[in-house]
Amino acid sequence: MVRTPVTLITGFLGAGKSTLINRILAQFSEQRFGIVVNEFGEVQLESAVIDAGIDEVVELSGGCMCCVTRRDLGRALKRLLAHRSQLDRVLLEASGASDPLPVIQTLSKRGLASQAYLDSVITVVDLERFADYRSRYEVVEAQVQHADIVLLSKSAYAEHGRKEATHAAVRELAPQALLADMDDRLPLVTLFAGHGYEGRHRDELALESDGVLRHAELNSLLFECESPLEREALGAVLNDLPTGLIRAKGYVYLDGRDGHKHKMVLQVVGRRRSLEAVRWQRNEPRKTALLFLGHEIDADALRTRLEACALESAGGDTTMRVTPQ
Repeated sequence: MVRTPVTLITGFLGAGKSTLINRILAQFSEQRFGIVVNEFGEVQLESAVIDAGIDEVVELSGGCMCCVTRRDLGRALKRLLAHRSQLDRVLLEASGASDPLPVIQTLSKRGLASQAYLDSVITVVDLERFADYRSRYEVVEAQVQHADIVLLSKSAYAEHGRKEATHAAVRELAPQALLADMDDRLPLVTLFAGHGYEGRHRDELALESDGVLRHAELNSLLFECESPLEREALGAVLNDLPTGLIRAKGYVYLDGRDGHKHKMVLQVVGRRRSLEAVRWQRNEPRKTALLFLGHEIDADALRTRLEACALESAGGDTTMRVTPQ
């Protein structure tokens, strides 16, 4: 039986995993991909960021991928693999706080192994912030150690000394990995060159989990609002985000005629942020859904400021959830 190759894409928060997936989808438009993505919150956000077109996207929410049950991940993959005659490859994007090992082991379990195989693990590393994140979160090293390919991102923002130090650290952690700069004109075909992860890491795949998961301990704040947000008020919030914020993403329902036509896709990595207008899908509910991740965030203060951006409208509602991860 012909098995479907699976590429696991990992990397810490904001490293550029979704950007890489969009580049892959654009360059290999003639191929059909199944995509599994993982979110912290209970609302699906990643499909607002990944331009998947007609390709099928399955989102796992409610926790990082190493913590959601393996049954959930198995079900998501089996749902895609039921159409494997139409799929050339599955792209599996883990949440930024996930330890990749439990995910890797899940792919080797009976029932999945007969339908799919792990072809490669790609880890995206933020050149600018790798050293800081590595010193704080153990999972950052784990993500690099299991990689077949390490793609270095954000080189335009990193100082020369940081680039050299990160190169050396990655080489030490993953001497087996192919190392490349994501900002260069990377020949993406090399990502799918038949790396055969399962054949080269049989001992690793055979390990039994000791129940101690290496994942980043973060706080997450999910803000949802059905009323449109006032532009200037939201701009003031985004220009003064909490110091401990690492990552924020989601989509915004803004006031005005253009807000009814377009949702604004928000991306925040550290102190950098962007808002991109994307047309609402047919029959898509107009609402705001924003996820904030970091440490020592004053969630109540941020919630209050976001709620103050909401304009009154019939049936409007705001919800905020704060969850320790």
